[in-house]
Amino acid sequence: MSIIYEKSANRKGLIFVKNPRTAGRSVKEFLVATARKNNIESKINRMYSRGNLFKYENNISVLNSGNYEIFSVIRNPWDRFVSILSYLAKLRQNKLNLEELFFEDLFLDKDGKLRPELVRNLLDENMIDENSKEYGCTPIHYFYHAISNQCDSFLGIKSIQVIRYENLAEDLLKYTGYLGLNCNIENDLQTNINCFGRKSMRPSCENEYRECYTEESKALILNHYIRDIEAFGYSF
Repeated sequence: MSIIYEKSANRKGLIFVKNPRTAGRSVKEFLVATARKNNIESKINRMYSRGNLFKYENNISVLNSGNYEIFSVIRNPWDRFVSILSYLAKLRQNKLNLEELFFEDLFLDKDGKLRPELVRNLLDENMIDENSKEYGCTPIHYFYHAISNQCDSFLGIKSIQVIRYENLAEDLLKYTGYLGLNCNIENDLQTNINCFGRKSMRPSCENEYRECYTEESKALILNHYIRDIEAFGYSF
């Protein structure tokens, strides 16, 4: 988690609880820039625990202090899984020092569908490597440790605002308004949420992730992320 800015005499501080593969860096940079444009000192104080948010007791006390507004970004698990594969492709490209390494060549069969055995292996807790566990394959509820429908009662956290990746710009605009911050979201929110060609590192353009799945691989994601899907009301 990151403290975007601290409490002052006339406002609460702001904490961002970052989930992997949810445009976290872009969101953090946007809020920091927005805070500074509103004459709020923002120096990222990163109290970050890989994996379980409640790994460190100090995180709980800070979150429950009442001194901060708290927000987080969530994402459709089927789309999020495609994003982790894209990230793993990039890691492999860098490791092998390749100029190009395409998503399709690594993860899709001859029909352009995710190979079920690959999906099954990545979701197997005994086979998840450090990078895939930290950057996407782990369900969001694991990072919160426990979850509720409104995401406001897990382990005693009093309130957290959930922003949906699918409506990122709109939700962030509403949230900054709630915080009393003026912003220019079109200029200041720099993300990679856009269309890529099919032969690319990430073959998802809005709903295009659906094209990657078979009924079998779709069901594997459903079973693995069922608590996230039910809690946040996602569907394929």
